[in-house]
Parts: sequence; C-alpha cells; structure tokens
Amino acid sequence: MKIRIRMKNRMVAVGLVIAAVLALIYTVFFFNKLGISVGYYLNTLDGPMLIEDYSPMSMVPPAQNTGMFVGIERGQKLLVVHGAVDRSYPARTDAYFIIKLGSASPDNIPREVIISLVGLGWLDEAELLIE
Repeated sequence: MKIRIRMKNRMVAVGLVIAAVLALIYTVFFFNKLGISVGYYLNTLDGPMLIEDYSPMSMVPPAQNTGMFVGIERGQKLLVVHGAVDRSYPARTDAYFIIKLGSASPDNIPREVIISLVGLGWLDEAELLIE
C-alpha cells in the first residue's frame, strides 16, 4: 500500500515538473516572440539565409555572435531559433541559435529560389551556373 502511494506521489511530482517546464518554454517563446524554423542554409551577398521550402529568410546574427554561421555549408539543413519574421521578400529575422541537422548539398536549394534571389541582387549571376 505504501509503495503505491509513493509511486503515485512520484508520478504526480514528475507530471508537475514536466508541466512547469512546458509552461516556461511556452512563456519564453510567446512573450519574446521567438520562433523555430527548419530549412537549408544559403550564404548570399548580404549575409546568411534560411531556405524553408521555397521561402528564403535573411538571418541577422546577434552582435555578440557574428560568427555563428562560420563552418556551415551551402544546403546544410539547420534548425534556427529566431525572432519575429518580417514578411517581406525575402523575409528577415534575427537568428539567436542554430543546430545543424544534416549534411550539406547544394541540391537542397530549389533552383527557382536561386533565380529569384539573383534577380533581386541577393546572389551573383554566377550562382545560376552552379548545379
């Protein structure tokens, strides 16, 4: 009988801890207007971009971490924690944290996005020759 009560108390305690952690995460993301996006990395003439499906998003690293994109290759899959997204084309956001999720391949960037970004001056015309 005592064992069941102890197990029940432990389960309630674990449930409360999990609920508190989830509430904290929600609060941080909601009140700081943070978002999470997964896409592929592309370095442009004006800095790093995340290509999510066919939507490019220019990423601005924090002033204290300007080297956060060093060593990341074109087409590498990333998870990015970012601020509010300016819905211009291409979109723009502040990037706070990145996690590499996969290996790099230039084929991960849709050709249509490359053509569009060349037309807007974000990429050099030589990018059209890269297959």
